Order: sequence, then C-alpha cells, then structure tokens
Amino acid sequence: MECVKTGITLHKRKKVPENLMGHECYKIMIVNSGLIVFIIFSMLIGYKIFSKQYNVSPMEEYYKSIMCKLDGDITQEKEELIKTEKARYDKIFAQIKKVDEMENTGQIDSEKANILRDNLYSEVSFYQAFKRVLKQYDNVKSKKGKFVYDTGYLYILGIKDDGILDIFLLQTLAIIFLFYNTMVMERQKYMWGLLSATAKGKVKIIRDKVVICSLFTIILALLTVIIRIIKIAQSYTLKNPGASVKSIPEYSKMPIGIPVAGWIALMILVQTVVLLIIMAVVLFVSGKMKTPMQVLFILVLILVVPLILMEMKIGVAGRFSLYGIYSILKG
Repeated sequence: MECVKTGITLHKRKKVPENLMGHECYKIMIVNSGLIVFIIFSMLIGYKIFSKQYNVSPMEEYYKSIMCKLDGDITQEKEELIKTEKARYDKIFAQIKKVDEMENTGQIDSEKANILRDNLYSEVSFYQAFKRVLKQYDNVKSKKGKFVYDTGYLYILGIKDDGILDIFLLQTLAIIFLFYNTMVMERQKYMWGLLSATAKGKVKIIRDKVVICSLFTIILALLTVIIRIIKIAQSYTLKNPGASVKSIPEYSKMPIGIPVAGWIALMILVQTVVLLIIMAVVLFVSGKMKTPMQVLFILVLILVVPLILMEMKIGVAGRFSLYGIYSILKG
C-alpha cells in the first residue's frame, strides 16, 4: 500500500511549559513580552545609576584620609590626632583675627592685610570637612560608638543622593509595563469563565501569577540596590559596616543601635515591600478593568503622575505617592 502525499505541512509546535506555574510565567514574560520589558528597564536603571558622577573633591579626600585613620573604636591616640588638627586650625584662625586687628589699628595697610588673609585662609580651606570630623567625634563620645567614614553610606541611604526619586519612578514604570496585562488578558480571552468551572482553578491561576510577579519585582528591587552599591563603592570606601548606625551623626537620635549593614538591609526590605505593594495595585487594577488601555490609564494616573509632580517640585503630590514610605529610612 502506497502512502499518498497530501501537500499538508505540519508545523512544529512551540515548546510551552506543561506545568501551570511554568505556563503562567511563559504567558507573562514571553507572550506579554515581559522579559524584554524587564531587560529594557534594568538597562535604563543601570544607565541612570552609572551615569551619575560622584566627584570626590579635595575636601572629601581630606575628610576621607582623616576618617580612615580614625576608623573603629575611639582611642587616646585618635583623640590626640583630632586635638592636634583642631589646635592647628585654632592657631590659624587666631592669626587671621590678629591680621584684622592690625589692619584696623593701622599697623598694616589693606593690601598687605588681604595678602596675609588670603594665605591664611588657604590653610583653612578644608575646615568645613574637619567640622564633620568634630561632629562625629562628639557623637562617638556621647553615644560610645565607633568612627565611620560615612559618605558612601550617606549616598546609599539616600541622604546625600537626590536621584532616588528618579530611580523609584523607573522602577514603578517597570512594574506597570511588566504586569499591566497580566489579569486583563484572561478577561479578553474569556479564560476566567473557563477557569471558574473548576473549584480551585481561578484561585490557583491568580496565586501563580502573584508568585511570578512578586519574584520578578524582588529581583528588580535587589538588582537596583546592588548596582547602586557597586557604583558608590567605586568612589567611596565602605568601611566598618558592623558599626552602630547611631555612629553616623544623621542617625544619632535613633532609639536602637543596629549595625550600618543592618540598617541598609532594612532599607532594602522597605523598598522591596513598597514595590510589591505597587505590583499588587497593578494586578488589582488589571483584574478590574476590561481593556489594557484602561489599565494603563488608571495606573499612570495613580502611580506615575504624583511622582512626575514631585519631580516638578510640587510638594503636595508626595501625599498621593508611596515615595514617602520608600525613602522613610533616609533619616
């Protein structure tokens, strides 16, 4: 018996995960182009962070050199170093005062006084940085803490970094474009009716979607923090992370003295929780609207517009944003 060619071409079926969780991940990250969106926004966030220039000024180098010598517990030798430097500044300021008196009494003319003052002021040009040393010295003595070169930590925690709002905006947009179609696509394809036919079908699908979206949201949060720490560490030494956060003057009034590393970990946790809340809002709105465009409109209105208004320095917008919680540990 001969086989007859029918002319029909059989197309190879795309390989789709057979388990339910894998299938939902495939729909979110492949069918909805979530993986492409995740990569694009990760690159945008990375570019935003690495394009920021942390220019270490001569004054900062001076502060760093002293704080690295003082790093750790307070000792008599370290106190002598601070007292010697303070005495040097006090002597120069006394000389400046004397020049002023000599000019006022007519012992020297204004031209000579200005030359002398300029020379003396050049020797105290780093005094503002030394005042930071004195502030931490007083704080360490009163709180019985440790000396910490804190500039890098201040950037990580957002106190000295005004770009945190920009990063939060990018993260919010990433979550919106990653997951806005996650629930509404089932309504458009009339899948909820089919899934509701089984006792736990719809609940299991929703649970799997939430787990997958949460996983990628957590990855986004951690990836952002890791990139920021790497970038900041390239310019500022991150020493003594085990010291109490109260050793940093900006956190001296904290009721508990957890380590600096612990405070950073708490910051990461808070930021991750905020992003998970945003993800939950995205999924909720996606499940209530009838079309993807409706979902995008609502999400942009309630999550993005307040951040844009904050970027425009319209302070009242912060009341309608989660940024206040996201940055609550800035001190």
